[in-house]
Amino acid sequence: MKIPARGIALLGLALLACAFLRAQAPSGAAAPATAPAPARQASAKPLPTAEAKLMALLDRTSERLKAVSDRFGPGSDATERSRVKLSDSEAALVSEACAEFFKAMANSSDGPSLDRLDLQRFRNNFSGGMPAWNQRYLAVERALMMGRAQIVKDLWMETLTDYINQHPDKAALIIGEIDIGSWIDMKLNSLSFPGDIDFSSAAVDVNVNQDIVSLFNRKLVGRTGLDMIQADALCTAHGSASQHVFIGDWGKAYAEMELLRPGAIVKILEREPVAAGQHVGRLKLDAKGRPTLKPMPGPQLFWEVAFAKGQAIEEPKFDITKEPMTTLEMWRHEKHDISQGPFSDADKLMKVMKYLERSYYVNEKALAAHRGKMPGGDPDLMQFAVDMVDAKRRKLSGAEIDRLVSNYAQTRLGETLSSGNYGEIVTRIEAQAQTAMLDNAARSVACRLKQMSTINDEAERSAELQKFWCDLDTEMAAIRENHLP
Repeated sequence: MKIPARGIALLGLALLACAFLRAQAPSGAAAPATAPAPARQASAKPLPTAEAKLMALLDRTSERLKAVSDRFGPGSDATERSRVKLSDSEAALVSEACAEFFKAMANSSDGPSLDRLDLQRFRNNFSGGMPAWNQRYLAVERALMMGRAQIVKDLWMETLTDYINQHPDKAALIIGEIDIGSWIDMKLNSLSFPGDIDFSSAAVDVNVNQDIVSLFNRKLVGRTGLDMIQADALCTAHGSASQHVFIGDWGKAYAEMELLRPGAIVKILEREPVAAGQHVGRLKLDAKGRPTLKPMPGPQLFWEVAFAKGQAIEEPKFDITKEPMTTLEMWRHEKHDISQGPFSDADKLMKVMKYLERSYYVNEKALAAHRGKMPGGDPDLMQFAVDMVDAKRRKLSGAEIDRLVSNYAQTRLGETLSSGNYGEIVTRIEAQAQTAMLDNAARSVACRLKQMSTINDEAERSAELQKFWCDLDTEMAAIRENHLP
């Protein structure tokens, strides 16, 4: 297919006209209701039966964990931001109680089969609101989420051990793991039902990666009765992610770009020194015969991959060819996972800002060479997103975060924040964020088309455009599968 430069320019004008017309919609208007997608959405269940079952399970687990409940209750700011310390026997008790809780929750013989999204709905709709919830269930909520994190860590090491023992010839292909988010820290104030677990298996062979992830999922189901989606504990095969995370080579590039951010950590399998005739050293094992992982700065992953492949190091590049797909990925996850998710207003706002900040971040990276040639984004909204994400990273208190929201509501929405209008303000900010992400996508399309129109060689230009349409079609297919407009 050969497309002349004039055709590209006309197509770009048409897309920009569509973006302009969409931008004339009232700012902050609520997004239209959409049909829920089945991938992460729990099935509809009779609320009284589900509520009664969860209340009984939480009460029973609270009683079982009474000996350690004081470790998980509300504390000072310093305590809230610290990691919970348990003895080996206490940690084993928490993990076992968590596994039994999830199995009972998934069991359909004594009521509806439930998952973690049902837990979030129960928490959000609890009679008396968060004060009543915190008084009765805060400690057990935190203990269960710590138990989930411990189970994931244990099963992950068990997965690596079993896979390497079963496939010793493939051990050299496994690099380690990439942890995503703050779940790995297990700090007190991050242990809550809305928090997810997200990490990746890193190997130089995509089939090895996928086999490891499948094995981990089977082990998780065996231990808890819930799969990775139901437990919201996702292990992703790096480079071949499903729709539950970021798809395509643009999603892989984004994940690798994150490893270049300050503070990013990867965990690399430790190996013995290379012996004569070996390409890589034998794996180091601990006293229990398990492989050991060493935390290292994020960029180390690229060195390890290069060494395993016997190639030059190749750090990730995030350029205009990764857009608008990456920004649309952020929009897709916000619309599907967050807008339709069972989150409290405060939790929802924080998650919306996370995806908006990522959208701005990738858009700035991708369009760096075109900066100043296209209209910019909303600087106030962008700064608000950056401030909110930074507040979460620094574990600021709820009162400090509320001040950020209050300032934005006053200056941009002309509203004084209160408990009575918090939900309405979150809805308006979310609508602004969704519009901003689509604006970023439209800006990327315009820049991409303009860039392709400058390619003089017709065959090269047509090949670039063909790849662009194929990538965009892949992204739009994911959006359609999520039943999004």
